[in-house]
Amino acid sequence: MKSEIKPNILIVDDDATSLSLLETILKELDVVIIKALSGHEALSKIEDQEIALTLLDVNMPDMNGIELAEIIQNDENREKVPIIFITSHVKKDLELEKCYKSGAVDFILKPVVKFILLSKVKLFLELYRQKKQILKDYIELEKTKHDKVLLAQVEKASHTGSWRQNINSGHIRWSDEMYKIFDLDENLNNENLLDVFINAIHPYDKNRIEKILAKNITGAIFRVMNYRIVRGDGSIRSVHALWGREYSDSGQLIAQFGFLQDITEQKIAENTIKESEKMYRTLLNASPEGIFIMDLKGRITEISDIILEIFGAGDKSEFIGVPFFNFIPSTEVQKMKEILSNAKSEGLIQNIEFILTRKNQSQFICELSITLIQEADGRPDAYMAIIRDISQRKKIEQQLNRSERMASLGEMASGMAHEINQPLLSITLGIENLFMKIENLKAVDESYFNKKSEKIFEDILRIGRIIDHVRAFSRDHDEYISTSFDINESINNAISMISEQFKHHGITLDLQLDNNIPSIIGNTYRFEQVILNLLTNAKDTLQETKKTSKSDFKKTIVIRTYHDDYSNFIEVKDNGNGIKPEVIERIMLPFYTTKSASKGTGLGLSISFGIIKELKGSIDVESNPESGTTFKISVPIPEIKDNIKITTHKNE
Repeated sequence: MKSEIKPNILIVDDDATSLSLLETILKELDVVIIKALSGHEALSKIEDQEIALTLLDVNMPDMNGIELAEIIQNDENREKVPIIFITSHVKKDLELEKCYKSGAVDFILKPVVKFILLSKVKLFLELYRQKKQILKDYIELEKTKHDKVLLAQVEKASHTGSWRQNINSGHIRWSDEMYKIFDLDENLNNENLLDVFINAIHPYDKNRIEKILAKNITGAIFRVMNYRIVRGDGSIRSVHALWGREYSDSGQLIAQFGFLQDITEQKIAENTIKESEKMYRTLLNASPEGIFIMDLKGRITEISDIILEIFGAGDKSEFIGVPFFNFIPSTEVQKMKEILSNAKSEGLIQNIEFILTRKNQSQFICELSITLIQEADGRPDAYMAIIRDISQRKKIEQQLNRSERMASLGEMASGMAHEINQPLLSITLGIENLFMKIENLKAVDESYFNKKSEKIFEDILRIGRIIDHVRAFSRDHDEYISTSFDINESINNAISMISEQFKHHGITLDLQLDNNIPSIIGNTYRFEQVILNLLTNAKDTLQETKKTSKSDFKKTIVIRTYHDDYSNFIEVKDNGNGIKPEVIERIMLPFYTTKSASKGTGLGLSISFGIIKELKGSIDVESNPESGTTFKISVPIPEIKDNIKITTHKNE
């Protein structure tokens, strides 16, 4: 048994990248692909080939797609070939008319969407296969004249009817399926069949079909037509017709015959695809975020319009067929590979902060989400990447962070006076004491002098450390270094800046620190900012609670650290009046505050939440009017590696 000959598909595009993309998509089909970079090359390659379908780029140098289509369709030795034009934009009416006159049956817009292209190509290939099978069956059955049952089965299976008219007698024979297509009684008078055939043509299509039928079709055995018919009950059906003529050995016309296939369901499916394509593109380009569609190898196949604005590009052709990794800095490549791998296994990766490169090579920070697109059977097919440029948001966050840090410094100003005044007082008293000794005794014991001198220098160094730490804390950390730091040390540094202030307010700080708590990777100064914010809020709460409490109320804040196998925990607990449930729900929102305008900006907890989120951690709040409020920070313990990399992050 002979194997079925694969149908030939001709693809022509002067752009090698676009041609390669088409070839890659069409390789999924059981077809022979004939490709050409120009019209002349295409004509030379198909000279002795039967073509099932042609995909042509409209705009090509030397010979454009319309000119090539006209040459192919006007070849009298070739059966008419359905042509799909590929274009980067919707044509004007005049250009559309030229395209359709040259043989166009459909259009596909660039950049080509894989499932739309395959859906349309499969539809025309199926029509081609049905036509070939019908012709094969018809010729065999007409020659033998003995297997009408088989003919009826073929027609029924393909919703295709056949007819034949003897030119000399005028007699017309319809197959059973023809009657079903037109919804007619099989006992209808034979003399009326031709009138029924013509009169059933839809009024909007009649003039076009009559012009086609009026043409001399000698030398071209078949005419292919798509049109609509109106049945007796008023219902409209779409049909695909093949019309041919049969000649005697002497060249005399002896019969005309044809096939009529009911393609209503196919038309509905085709229109559904078109509507789906229209909706797909509308949704794609209406999205406020940039969208990339890329194949499993990372090559871009489609983008939304907003991508051009985000990346500073002028045309979609700068992206289509280009690897997505071309827009990723070398430092982020491995991270992207891991993201794609996770997306392939999990189906969705959301809201990852990522660095991308614009067309002018400048970098920007974005929020990236990757979704895996799957075939109907669940096989991975492509990725959809959603890009949100958060550069401006990051700048605003940095400004707010800076404002809150300055507010914290202002809040600590009075506390700093206590922190520095205490060692200054000690220095002053030490020096006065030495002078008094010298004045009274005219001499000073050496050991006494050394002891006092050491104490003075210790206090001087203490002041220096406090000032240095405040200076480091107050600097901008937009360009920050992520490195390993000790949580307990960071907490102690924060407390060193406000401990004297808290003593002045009569607040006891109870430290319950886990000496074996693992280090974490991040920015110690930003972590200190979180601790300072929580301590300051606790202080303000205790001050308000004191106003309505008994005289023996003791203001206490407990700072506790501990860990398990996976996370470090930091708790800051006060014994104040607690927080109302409706306030807890909103407490992390930016600019939300229960304090007066002079005491808070409403940004502290919101910024603290963001800092802990950068550490991949969380902040939870538990509050009770009887026992006070506990803020619980959870931060994952980093995996132990032989070499811990220290990375610098810069937000543009």
